[in-house]
Amino acid sequence: MGWLQKVSLKNVLAGLFVVAMLAACGDEASFGGVSANTSGGSGATDNAGNSGNGGDNVTASITLQLISANTGQSTQTITSANPGRVIATVSGISTPQVVSFVTTAGEIPVATAITNGSNQAVVDILAGSSLGAGTITATISPEVSATMAFAVGATNLRMGSGTPFQEGLASVGAAQISAGGTTVISVSVIDENGAPFLEPVEVNFSSSCSSQAVPTAVLSSPVNTVNGIASSTYLAQGCVGDDSINVTANAGGVNLSASATVNVLS
Repeated sequence: MGWLQKVSLKNVLAGLFVVAMLAACGDEASFGGVSANTSGGSGATDNAGNSGNGGDNVTASITLQLISANTGQSTQTITSANPGRVIATVSGISTPQVVSFVTTAGEIPVATAITNGSNQAVVDILAGSSLGAGTITATISPEVSATMAFAVGATNLRMGSGTPFQEGLASVGAAQISAGGTTVISVSVIDENGAPFLEPVEVNFSSSCSSQAVPTAVLSSPVNTVNGIASSTYLAQGCVGDDSINVTANAGGVNLSASATVNVLS
């Protein structure tokens, strides 16, 4: 009987050991021999660095549209007379975002904007002084951006003076002046409809006498147009006889010119 008692004691101790091991493993659930931790979590982060709930990554994206600032219609080309407006629509993010804009053609005077209640950021784009194709890129983070192609085209601007309008002719306040005298040279820049072109245009004035190695006349230049008109004061400083006046400008890739003559008495 003694040996039976020893075997029973061993069996009891073995059983207690198994029970203790199972109790120690009670915090994990066993599935087919693979343990799975049942604790969960939240706090997803999207590509723009915004945190959210649900455990899934939120993907932000930008859609770009170019419209005419004059008509509001979609376009792929802007001109000096028809500037554009860039609309960046941000999807996947409900909070306001600061959108930065960069262009390889034309000019964006204010290059950042914040999204509105429609998740849209809007900036104006002007033709500038160069023609051709370019791209516009909108960015809210290094990982989230969008790019679109567009073109800067020519427009039917004209330079001249007078009523009726005479293209290529500059207006002279006094066509004949005395030595040391002054007069005013003026030009108007108009659009295809004959209306003053209201965007500022840099206009250059020069003359034969003012372009000499030792100038014998002085013209104020360059001058920006105001309401489509640019005026320069001509001062005779030794120039005698007829002095040819040249007026030039570049408006959104369109070369404009006009001329006139001032007669300086000896």
